[in-house]
Amino acid sequence: MDLISRHISLLWELIGYMISNDNENVSATVTELYQNGNDISVFLGRLNPFWLQENWRLLLTRYISLTIQAARDTVAKNYERAIRIHDTLHRHAIVMGDYMALGIILDSYLMLTN
Repeated sequence: MDLISRHISLLWELIGYMISNDNENVSATVTELYQNGNDISVFLGRLNPFWLQENWRLLLTRYISLTIQAARDTVAKNYERAIRIHDTLHRHAIVMGDYMALGIILDSYLMLTN
């Protein structure tokens, strides 16, 4: 399974474990999510010279943290807090998209000028 598909599967598993109050598997899945995020960071860092692995690691770590918080609050029916976290997650996704787009633009420009 590729890294992104695995990431999505882990998120679904995590929510299921949260709903069933399976704290042992929640903890194991959270650990696996962060490792998967690190693996994605390495992959993206190698894919484009303008994408730094450490920047992707920081961006993805924040994304994963916010996603876990939102899921916990949603499962706990703390909807107001979940909405605030989703708003923050939305803004963070825009930052991630901007970073990705900048790398693509710079890499394309480099290829065109060489």
